[in-house]
Amino acid sequence: MKDFTKFHSDKEIAKYLISEFDNSKEKEIFSATKKIITECRKNKSGRTLLDKFLSEYGLTNDEGVALMCLAESVLRIPDDNTKDELISEKITNSNWVDHINQADSLFVNAATWGLLIAGKVIQPPRALFDNPLEWIGKLTQKTGETSVRQAIMTAMQILSKEFVMGNDFDSVIKSSNLKKSIHSFDMLGEAARTKSQAEGFYNSYVEAIERVAKLNREFGINHGVSIKLSALHPRYETLKYELTKKEILNSILSLVNLAYQNDVEITIDAEEQHRLSISQDLIEEVAMSKRIKDWNGLGFAIQAYGKRASNVVNWANELCSKREKMHVRLTKGAYWDGEIKFSQAGGHEGFPVLINKSLTDLNYLFIASKLLGSDNLKPKFATHNAHSVASIYFMAEEKEYEFQRLFGMGELLYKSADKVLGGIPSAGIYAPIGPYKDLLPYLVRRLLENGANSSFVNNLLNPEVSPDDLAEDPVKSVKKAIDKLQHEKIVNPSDIFSPRVNSSGYDLSEPKNLLDLKSDLLKFDNLKVEAKNFCSEINESKNEKRYSIANGNEIGDCSFADIANELNFQQCTEWKNTPVSERADIFYRIADNLEKDSTKFLYYLIHEAGKTYKDSYDEIREAVDFLRYYADNAKSLLSEPNNLNGPTGESNQLFYQSKGTFVCISPWNFPLAIFAGQIAAALVTGNSVISKPSEHTPIIATMMIELFYKNGVPKSALKLIQGDGSIGSKLISFDHISGVAFTGPQQLQRKLISSWLKKMVPSLL
Repeated sequence: MKDFTKFHSDKEIAKYLISEFDNSKEKEIFSATKKIITECRKNKSGRTLLDKFLSEYGLTNDEGVALMCLAESVLRIPDDNTKDELISEKITNSNWVDHINQADSLFVNAATWGLLIAGKVIQPPRALFDNPLEWIGKLTQKTGETSVRQAIMTAMQILSKEFVMGNDFDSVIKSSNLKKSIHSFDMLGEAARTKSQAEGFYNSYVEAIERVAKLNREFGINHGVSIKLSALHPRYETLKYELTKKEILNSILSLVNLAYQNDVEITIDAEEQHRLSISQDLIEEVAMSKRIKDWNGLGFAIQAYGKRASNVVNWANELCSKREKMHVRLTKGAYWDGEIKFSQAGGHEGFPVLINKSLTDLNYLFIASKLLGSDNLKPKFATHNAHSVASIYFMAEEKEYEFQRLFGMGELLYKSADKVLGGIPSAGIYAPIGPYKDLLPYLVRRLLENGANSSFVNNLLNPEVSPDDLAEDPVKSVKKAIDKLQHEKIVNPSDIFSPRVNSSGYDLSEPKNLLDLKSDLLKFDNLKVEAKNFCSEINESKNEKRYSIANGNEIGDCSFADIANELNFQQCTEWKNTPVSERADIFYRIADNLEKDSTKFLYYLIHEAGKTYKDSYDEIREAVDFLRYYADNAKSLLSEPNNLNGPTGESNQLFYQSKGTFVCISPWNFPLAIFAGQIAAALVTGNSVISKPSEHTPIIATMMIELFYKNGVPKSALKLIQGDGSIGSKLISFDHISGVAFTGPQQLQRKLISSWLKKMVPSLL
């Protein structure tokens, strides 16, 4: 099975899957899927309360979105006034009356009436004398907003209980379903943010394993526990992995050994794609540990929307050729919206997840077929899609496998599939446990996955959606969409600020990338850069050596300016008269070359400015964005005059033009981004610039000025003067200085303003 890169082309993956997937049983699968859908619709009264609620309030209407916002926000807001404002905004802007008695469930209709009443309480009707609902408004006006808040909180908690099996194991053990179905218990909570949170999650997992062991002995069943690695350490990330691996490994080994002693099955949950590589490393360490190597109770999850899902199967097969079998829970994926945003914000070359639902469905089936064909892996298929259920049934034939569904969902689907297909393995249940305060991220993900209008769950019982459409083969769907797999509203990372090109980022979440970067940075260890003054009018003091903040090594030297007398800085006429389009093109080139040759800047941001890898890359990106942003704006504002309104026969136009010579004074904490941004804004509009960087980062400033010169900025239009804060005060007091761009501490700001006013007041008088 072919491996794919993290940001592989969706189209190439689609072509590969279409050519490699065995689709010979599609006719039987299509027929069975339609029958399952029909059976579900015939018996829809048997669905769960949550399924009923999602049918009426998906993300396809304003009311569903309002509920989504409430569910995500209300339970975690500590301030009552803020709660009232949020409830008022979300409840009053939605038309709950449209949903009255539309649902076929008393539960859903009761919730609708409650939401309608809440809306009336917060925003009483004005002219509804002929409206039959007026009496509700009058009745509820007698109630204060505090009561409404309590009602909404209660409603949200009722809805929340449909997603969560219980607050703790004491409430869970009362469920009669524990004797019938296998559960994989998940302790609610996302990634730990603090050490105390991580300790809390660890203790919860210990308790879960011990309680599940007791349940298994009592009921003679094989319940398990799901573990999130990110819950065990607040810095579970690639950049900190070398420092934290031992701690995380000790925690997960301790939990897995406890599970081994009690024979409680452990599944390590899949998380975001930026943690995939280090997760595989940890899983391999645990799987090959001495006591666990021969135990078949360890497993992990794979997300089919990940472009490297097939890579993970190949890796798992290789791993399990050296140890006992492991189980694999195959899911579609739970972090899709976050993955898209993460890549866009990071300026990545693409997305690490598939961006088409049908392509994800096809990849799910392709991975499922490979899991079923493996002698080393035990598959567990987590799905709420009738076509996926039918496909796995026909692909599996006599092979062993399991299904899984989410607590509170999918019961009707699996009952119907069992009836239509003449018997399928009973579906295990993924069962979250935890207090309401930890519910919200999980709740939001479930609503996003299953409330969206493209979701199978959302459409399963919708009579307006044809069973033929729902049962369509994903191979056929992908073939039809092969040239337009990406939805028009999903913008590539490079295009999020279109027409301006977004700065490109470097993916620091992959260990190989980090190793390559460290290797590239070593090339500059023996380089020493001379920080210069680019201004013939000044004198220089003796050189001072510069040392690395990171390791203390010498990295260069600097000559600071010595300004004794007033200097005459005239605006560069050549630069002023250069067409704005040509000036802008120069800054586009500077931005492009800064991106292409960023490693040297990265080295000095780390060693001269003392920044981390990530902060250094972020600063380079910010500088690139500034350069392009100001170039775009200059072309927009300065290329053509702005026509203004005026009396008939009168022409009024607004022209922008340069002011003269600017002094740009930048700080130490953003020695590249603010330094380059100030200069770019002044230069691209036709001004000349005297730049004065922080005395702490003269090398970075020198390198950036040289890049300006290299790409076409005349030396007569841009000067660099190195020195401390007193130099800045002198510069702005000189004649022919038309403006100042300054970022820095307030104390220095006051001195600069004082110097500026001393120069300006006489001319104003």
